[in-house]
Amino acid sequence: MTEPYSPIVRTFGQLRQAVLKTGIVDRNEIRPDCLLDDVIPPCIRRVVWKDLKAHGLRPPALELEPQDQAMLLVVLIPTTLTAALLLQSWMALFLVLPFACVLSFLMRNRAKSVSLGIQTVRELVIYLTRFRDHRKSGYRWTTSEIEMKVRLITAEALGVDLDEVQPDTTWLELTEC
Repeated sequence: MTEPYSPIVRTFGQLRQAVLKTGIVDRNEIRPDCLLDDVIPPCIRRVVWKDLKAHGLRPPALELEPQDQAMLLVVLIPTTLTAALLLQSWMALFLVLPFACVLSFLMRNRAKSVSLGIQTVRELVIYLTRFRDHRKSGYRWTTSEIEMKVRLITAEALGVDLDEVQPDTTWLELTEC
């Protein structure tokens, strides 16, 4: 049998190693209770995410900042309307979908916001830790770790922020539109 270990501590170590490679943050500044924006600023987030993926971890998706989403709409809508007017056909409005796909592809490198509303290093580490990868570790997850993992899975499945998923929140409250 293998030596028991904590998969959460192991994942935290991998995250800390990826952040330290950037040279921006000191080792002592990386703690579970720290805000993610303080430890992994948006300017280095894509580099850290790439390193985490190289270690076999699956970080949450990165999203465009609200101002970039607004800029996307500001470019998309007038351009599509101009194309419809120039072509003198309302059918040109169907160009909005392929044009939106091209713009999204071009702007993907600007995506730096962490989806799901993950705000702390602890939340990110629990998100990154996969139970099935550590079944034989001998580690018994604590109640708070299980609660956080369930909240993260629920938030991801329903496409809502983590703050909206609380232990006393009902499924009905989460699925209401």
